[in-house]
Order: sequence, then structure tokens, then C-alpha cells
Amino acid sequence: MNSKRHAANEKMAFAQNQRCLAYRLDCGREVSVEEIRITRSTLGYLAGNREAVRADVIERLPDRAREQFPGVGGVYVKPAPEGELPAFTIMVSLVCPQPVSDPDSDFSSLVICWLDDIETSLPEMIEREIRSVEWDKQAVDGSF
Repeated sequence: MNSKRHAANEKMAFAQNQRCLAYRLDCGREVSVEEIRITRSTLGYLAGNREAVRADVIERLPDRAREQFPGVGGVYVKPAPEGELPAFTIMVSLVCPQPVSDPDSDFSSLVICWLDDIETSLPEMIEREIRSVEWDKQAVDGSF
């Protein structure tokens, strides 16, 4: 194991010891939460047609994620639920100590965004929403 990969694995072990949020995805990848951003989904809107606001919020999600997490390559926006616009936009920055495709990379990362009304605990909600993400298709490799 090269020293960079060893450092990434140590970082993941340290994060797990620090009571961070760590999950195993359905694809088998182990990821940890680096950062969470929760905002009102209608932040910045004072008035407007509900359907137009909903459409604009959904359309702008990828750009909002890139603004909130500059320098992050991988952004995945989960499809919005039908019906009324959920109250919150949730953005979670995740990291995995293994790269996706480049063996010379140190880790892989992804920001996942979704709209939710937050009716469960934060750790349960995150697990529910990220569990089925196809990490190898969405995440981007990175180096220290």
C-alpha cells in the first residue's frame, strides 16, 4: 500500500474514532461525511408562483452545490419528490479512502444533494438518502 493511500485510510479511521458519520453504501464503499449544509429550499425567494419557484429551486441545485463546495468535482442531485416542494435543501460532502478509477489517487469524493422535510434524525436521513448511490459512477478521484 502506498503512503498516500495509507494516509487516506488513517484519516478514515481517525474520523470514525471521532464519532463522525460513517456509512457503508449498498455498493460496498465505506464513506464518511466531511460536511453538511442544510438550508431552506426557498432561500432567496420572497414571493412567486409555487410551480415556478419549485422548478427554479430544482434547476439551480447543482449550481448551489458547486457554490457551497467549491473545488469539488463530483455532484449528484437526487430526483426531487413529486408534489409540494420540501422545506429543506440538504447537501452532504462525502469522502471514501479508496479512489474510483485512478490507482495513483488518494481518495474519492462526492457531494450528494436532495430536498427533504427532515422528519427523522440527521444520521438516519443521511443513511437513507446516500445508501443506494452508485459511487463508482458519480464520485471523483482526488489527491492530497
